[in-house]
Amino acid sequence: YGDDVELDLVQVPSLDEDWVYLACENDHPAAAAIVYATHDCIFIAVDGACRGNGTPDAKAAIGVFVGETSSFNRSLFATPGTRDEPNRRTERRIVALEQALEILRTKALGEEPLHKVVIKADSEYLVKGMTEWVFKWETTGI
Repeated sequence: YGDDVELDLVQVPSLDEDWVYLACENDHPAAAAIVYATHDCIFIAVDGACRGNGTPDAKAAIGVFVGETSSFNRSLFATPGTRDEPNRRTERRIVALEQALEILRTKALGEEPLHKVVIKADSEYLVKGMTEWVFKWETTGI
């Protein structure tokens, strides 16, 4: 999804709040009080950040969000003393994406197969990596 998409129109929190689901196609919240979601299509948000950037007390961390009170949410501090350089920020976002994939592989949905996973990220590198560059990487073995 691009910047022009209202997330409230496509994201549907679950009643148990473990996951945020993708709204069914052609379903619009203005059309009914209930928005229907398919339970094999989920959203996962990933990010890397640095509190106190530029100070000696800077703390870098990553986060993975799958639902309001989900036990699958993750937040981890990065290696102590890391500076908030562009490469470090990209590395943290990649670690967050790896954590999200690990949640999906090992814990998340048990035996229910997924049809679609939408990864939300504000990193152009991650977004282009997942939507454009991945196909070149696969063919070149990167």
